Amino acid sequence: MTPMTILSMNHLDDDDDDDDDDHSQPPTLQLPTHRRVSPVCEIESPSHQDFEETGPPSSSSDQLLSFYPCERKTVRWITEKNSNGRIKQKHCRQCYKQKKRSDTTWHCVACNDKPGLCVECFDLYHEEL
Repeated sequence: MTPMTILSMNHLDDDDDDDDDDHSQPPTLQLPTHRRVSPVCEIESPSHQDFEETGPPSSSSDQLLSFYPCERKTVRWITEKNSNGRIKQKHCRQCYKQKKRSDTTWHCVACNDKPGLCVECFDLYHEEL
């Protein structure tokens, strides 16, 4: 790998010449100086073989769910689609009990009837069971 060249412009001040009252001249500039920089490390892009060994990257929903405690990992997105091709939504069961309308794309896969639940209502619903 060839080293990179960095140009730097250094500005010189004329503060030493207090005797000159003529400030119409611009400050003098030093010519660009060249400095060679050697690379600290090399960055390699991941190859196709790396993905064959480790598998494809996990989905964003798996990454999101990995930040929550274990009990919350039973919340999953509803992946079924309706006839229009849009993802199905369910009413949040906890919000419905409180007479609040709330559609959600989340449901609990651990419960037998897979109720629709908001992420905020998940713990409340399971505490009441």
